[in-house]
This record gives sequence, structure tokens and C-alpha cells, in this order.
Amino acid sequence: MEYADFDMLGDPVPPNFKGRGRPPHVPTDEKRKLVMTLWAMGKSNAFCAAALGISEPSFNRYYFKKAQRHLRDEARARIDGYMLNAVLKAVDEGNMAAVKQLRDMMHRADLERLSKHIARERDEDDRAVSSSSSSQRLGKKELRQRKAEKLTGIYEPGTPPSGGMVN
Repeated sequence: MEYADFDMLGDPVPPNFKGRGRPPHVPTDEKRKLVMTLWAMGKSNAFCAAALGISEPSFNRYYFKKAQRHLRDEARARIDGYMLNAVLKAVDEGNMAAVKQLRDMMHRADLERLSKHIARERDEDDRAVSSSSSSQRLGKKELRQRKAEKLTGIYEPGTPPSGGMVN
């Protein structure tokens, strides 16, 4: 009996496969790219395995024993790089929709960088306020009150009005 080059799911069948059970999984560049894209989207190993039509242990054997955080971050960075490269090529060709998309991508990157900067400053302020207080731990309201008391510049609280109500 002659075997086809691909099984019913479209996976290649190795030439030495004898026909009993499922043929072994064959990782291809296309499947690796799919895994990288799924990781960049934050999908789990179980989800990636299901997308490939294999079990999770097979996924771990053929792709990585552990999908460490840095591998997922690297996958995200690669996908972002591919997308940016494609948009830049379209911009060079004069595609105005790509110009708008590039502008939006740059705006999102600026917002992300700004939000990280603000979070870092907030954490530093919280540490400074909490370390300057006594040995007891302060609650959220007390921390906010102390931070408000230390404000200077245009956000500094003004002096309260004097006297009673004027009619």
C-alpha cells in the first residue's frame, strides 16, 4: 500500500512511517512561525499544542521543554519587528494607509514608554514616602495624604480661604 505525502490533517508523513498509529510530528518552519506568533499573543503551551494538533508533551519535546518568559518576550519582539518592517516597506512605496498605521504604532510606543516612566516614578515615590515614615506600615490613604503634602509647583495645594461665608 502506497502512502500519501500528507496525512488527513495536512501534516507531512515521513517516508519510513509504517502505518500503525499517528505519524510522528514533524516541526516545520511554518509551524515554528505559528508557535512564535501564538507565544507573542500570550497563548499557553496547551493552546499552541492544540493549534498544531499534537499533545502538550509532544509540543514540549519538539519545540521547547519550557516556554520561558524571555522566549515569549523574544517572540513578541520578533513579531513586532516583522510588522514594523512590513509597514516601513509599504510607507516607502507611498502607501498612505501605511503612513497612518506607522504613526499609530509610534503613538502606541510613546504611550507605553510614558506609562512605564510614570509607574516607575510612582513606585519610587511610594518607596520614599513609606521609608520616611515610622516603622509602622501605612495604608493607601495615609500614603496618598503624605504624597499630597509633599507636592510642589502648580499642583501644590493652595491655602484654604479665611473667614466665614460671604453673602
